Amino acid sequence: MAALLVFGKHFCTLALPWTPDQGSVQTLVQLLDVGSLGVDLFFLLSGYLIYGSLMRHEQPFGRYLARRLQRIYPAFITVFLIYVGLMWLVPERSKIPQPFWPAGASYLLANLALLPGVVAIPPLMTVAWSL
Repeated sequence: MAALLVFGKHFCTLALPWTPDQGSVQTLVQLLDVGSLGVDLFFLLSGYLIYGSLMRHEQPFGRYLARRLQRIYPAFITVFLIYVGLMWLVPERSKIPQPFWPAGASYLLANLALLPGVVAIPPLMTVAWSL
């Protein structure tokens, strides 16, 4: 159910500008727009499962973080490099500050370290906050 809510939210974000102002399609799009509840449900369930796992199996917190980085970081780096490549190909859409050295380089390093949300810098990828 949560996955369908999230799908509905993303569908609505893309479809809303293309729907007529009135009618059943607009009503359906507005109903599907509650997808953020699916994200909340995912966070609730994952927090519960992670907490339960940590309480059942005694393990150092550093080991837990290291395992999490091993699972998440390869995919994050892949998407990060795709974003940087696209910003290089389409410079008018780039979020990287200019001049590249030192402002752009420090911005990319901060995003690579997953610091947006921890410190006040705009994220390169808006969905990286969920990691």
